[in-house]
Order: sequence, then structure tokens, then C-alpha cells
Amino acid sequence: MSCIIDQLPVPIEFEVVSGEEDCLMMRRLVEARKRLQSKHPELFEGFIDIGYEFIHEKCEPERSFKVIAKIKDREVGKCIVLVHGEYADITFVYVRPEWRCLGIGTNLVKRAIEECKKRGIKTITADVLVWSPTHEVIPEAAKRILEKLGFKHEKYPLHYVLRLE
Repeated sequence: MSCIIDQLPVPIEFEVVSGEEDCLMMRRLVEARKRLQSKHPELFEGFIDIGYEFIHEKCEPERSFKVIAKIKDREVGKCIVLVHGEYADITFVYVRPEWRCLGIGTNLVKRAIEECKKRGIKTITADVLVWSPTHEVIPEAAKRILEKLGFKHEKYPLHYVLRLE
């Protein structure tokens, strides 16, 4: 069965670019969350720190990257990957609504995995959000993509891990 993405009338280009800004932004978000949590612990009752946060807090800007999907120089999707040592976290995957269900999300994650292998990453994590500020996250679709690409569900709800050989 051929992928829908191969049948599109316009070519989709995938490009790997620096994720330095994303890494630095994530560090600032983690610091802000910790400050807020120390002042208002009641807001974080039931919050589970599943341990991947160290990647966000200690990510290496020069090694982190993102994969961008473009159609005619217009960004239609992206996948942000933060790297720390031999670990990577797929922190964010987004495909514009009008370009969903065409295989773009799968191809973004697939290219991110390929890039991780080139960079000597041994373990990739990904967490599926059940909620987002834009209310556009579709957990079932995200879980299907991760499972199709070899990620295994581990320990916590919606936490996935791919161990690379």
C-alpha cells in the first residue's frame, strides 16, 4: 500500500534545521514551571513528573533539532526534538489542520528518528498530550503514529519510548 503523501499533487520537502531556540525556550518554560510550583504547590496536585523533564532542562542547544515539512516554501508541519547525551525527546509535533491525515506527521517523526540515529541517540521518548491550548491534539492519532514507528508504551499513561540499536 502506498502512502498518501506519495500521491499528493505537490511535493512535500522535509528539512532538518537547528533546534537551538526551541531548546532554550523549553529551559525557560521548565524554570517558570518550577518557580510557579514552589509558590503555588496546590496548582500541581496530582502532577506526575515522569523524568523526561531533565531533557528539557538540560537539553543541548547545539545538538537539538527540528524537522520541518514544507509545501512550496510554506511550513505545513514540524517536529521538535530536544537532545541530551544519548537521549532525545520528541517534544512537539504539529501539522496544520488542512494538511492532516496525509502522512505528514508520520513522516516528520520518521525523519526525526533517522536524524537521531545519525546523531548517536540511543533512546527517544515522546509523550502524547491529552490537552493543548489549541485543543487540536488528537491522542489516538498520535499514539498510532508512535506505535507504528516502533515506540513502546512505558510506565506512565501516554508515555512512549523507542530504544535504538
